[in-house]
Amino acid sequence: MLPLICDLPAARRVSGHGSHSSTYLCSECYITLKDINNLDRDKWPPRNLCDHHKFADMWKNAATKAEQDRIFSTHGIRWSELLRLPYWDPTKHVIIDAMHCFYLRLFFRHVREIWGMDVTVADGDGSKPPVPTSLEKDVMENADHILRNGTQPGPEAAAKPFFNNMYKTASDSKVKRLRKAVLVAFCAVLQPEEAPVNKRSATLKKVLGKQTLAAIRDDMTKLGLPSWATRAPRHPGEVKWGNFKADEWRSFCTVNLPITLTRLWGSKPRDDRHHQMLLNYMELVAAVKIANSRTITEDKIALYDKHMLAYLKGIRELYPFVDLSPYQHLSMHFSAQLRRFGPTHSWRCYAFERYNGIIQKIATNDTLG
Repeated sequence: MLPLICDLPAARRVSGHGSHSSTYLCSECYITLKDINNLDRDKWPPRNLCDHHKFADMWKNAATKAEQDRIFSTHGIRWSELLRLPYWDPTKHVIIDAMHCFYLRLFFRHVREIWGMDVTVADGDGSKPPVPTSLEKDVMENADHILRNGTQPGPEAAAKPFFNNMYKTASDSKVKRLRKAVLVAFCAVLQPEEAPVNKRSATLKKVLGKQTLAAIRDDMTKLGLPSWATRAPRHPGEVKWGNFKADEWRSFCTVNLPITLTRLWGSKPRDDRHHQMLLNYMELVAAVKIANSRTITEDKIALYDKHMLAYLKGIRELYPFVDLSPYQHLSMHFSAQLRRFGPTHSWRCYAFERYNGIIQKIATNDTLG
């Protein structure tokens, strides 16, 4: 066994690293969560195997759970059974999976979270943070009610993901240490009715709004694809069509969006914001296509680094209200993995996820043993 191939949460549990939302979010360097926007590689202290073994042994030999928690909080490392393998290096052999990283996270984050995509709202230029939807406002109100009263007002309050997102940059231990009064005050600051986006119908805009999505759909109906290519959902931006799968994100973001957005924004002046957004987005597309090439060379790896760095710098310039995500940081380490393991087709998660799906469809009686 050499590379550990799985999605990010599972990889961190198996390898003994902390979560990608913890202080030390990266398995390759010691960058901290508060410095995640730092794109200067020279300021990313690299991890090394000797230190990892030392801290893992300290955690394993700790006398109490409290001592283990202290060691883990300080160093972000715990013991893993894989460390018994003398050749296995947790600082180099934890895979950044191409399928999850590029298709399910980077493309998803750019289209859904930075630009926004909704067929029911007007087009915007992405110069302001996304405006909460009515559902998000309801969840915020319910969260505030729970914190103040200790009970939830109705079954709809169970929508935790958005509430969890309020403190996604803080570690679980820090959040648990906050008193109720502090959390109540925190919610009060974020009260939807006090926000400047009160008139939703007048202010809610997303880059991929109804006009742009209409153009994308029109182009999709005219586009011919080879039989082996996965088609993107024909109604992007509509909730009822559900979430995209990885291959659908690939088709939508590397085929459909470049075709339509180049037609709509490509002829605008170079200093026009939409033109700048297109150039920035195409840096991401170029990087992803290179990273998933069937052959890889040192020149291609250098070109990948160039495009990905340009993309992330552009994100910080065009959308200053957006912090980089753990996967966006990890994408800057992907070139090192291409050097270690070669083309991604032999070490990405597509085949394993496909078998997971097959296994999940096997009928069982839900009885163990």
